[in-house]
Amino acid sequence: SRGKKYIVDVAFPEKVKIHCDMNGVDESCAEFLTGLVGMIQPKIALETGTHRGRSTKAIAEALVINGHGMLWTVDRNDYDVLSRALTPSEFDKVTQVIGETPQAFEEDPLKSLEGIEFAFLDGGHDAFNVMAELEYVDAHRAEECIVAIDNTRDSMWPEQSEFLRRYDRYPIVSLPSMCGTDIIQMR
Repeated sequence: SRGKKYIVDVAFPEKVKIHCDMNGVDESCAEFLTGLVGMIQPKIALETGTHRGRSTKAIAEALVINGHGMLWTVDRNDYDVLSRALTPSEFDKVTQVIGETPQAFEEDPLKSLEGIEFAFLDGGHDAFNVMAELEYVDAHRAEECIVAIDNTRDSMWPEQSEFLRRYDRYPIVSLPSMCGTDIIQMR
């Protein structure tokens, strides 16, 4: 308000502990995932690297809007956040698998998962893990599958970036998002 002075007296603690977790997807990536899954309309989706669930929420949100589809998400750690991060209708669209890829692919429910139409790969960021995840998706996909890979231009993961620069099995498009996102069309 013009011409008025407001004074706010707030007691502030001497120390504030803040834990900043930079391992989740940024909001623009989350919005992109929701839009991409909304366009693809997958019945079966896979995510590696659940972490704290931001990308999981983005994918599940689109599945709810689509009115169909299920997401299988796998991470080596259980951060126990999905029930709090997802709405009840989003939570019903998600099967969480605790395990490390690629070993988790050799056990149910992932061993018998078929017909993957969309995959978001954000698990292991080295050449071995990215290749293992791509091979799994290729072996368990529907006739056509769109794969999005996170952190493809991230300087923290140079081995992943180099691997994807040389990848030539399927067409790949590299998007200049905050950390890089590559899109692969398998068919």
